[in-house]
Amino acid sequence: MAQPCTCNELAAALSVPTQQVNYHVRKLVEAGLVDRIDERRVRGTVEGIYQARAASYWLSPKLVGRLGARRTINEAGLSYLLSLAEDLQDDVAKLATEPEPAPCLGVSLHVELADSNRRAEFLHEVQEL
Repeated sequence: MAQPCTCNELAAALSVPTQQVNYHVRKLVEAGLVDRIDERRVRGTVEGIYQARAASYWLSPKLVGRLGARRTINEAGLSYLLSLAEDLQDDVAKLATEPEPAPCLGVSLHVELADSNRRAEFLHEVQEL
């Protein structure tokens, strides 16, 4: 929802019922993640136009881990990295509330897989999670 859209447009793009999208968009508006930025009349009804407040959001790795299916033991390493990222995020958030400026920190990861098929499989699993 980075670009303005209606619930009907979003439902068509996601191939889900409009009622389902309406419900979830209302919840996103209540949570302050999406704004109703405009409206228009369509066949005698008022249709809202919505847009996300941010271009992207950081989801808690612990939440993503709970929602994502754990399919193989190989994901244990990824699970550890996601937990570590969550702990790091919590620590940085605590520092941000202090009067001193919070230090900057970057984390990068290099995964090297010799077999290109395994590389594609790894990427697919990370995207699913």
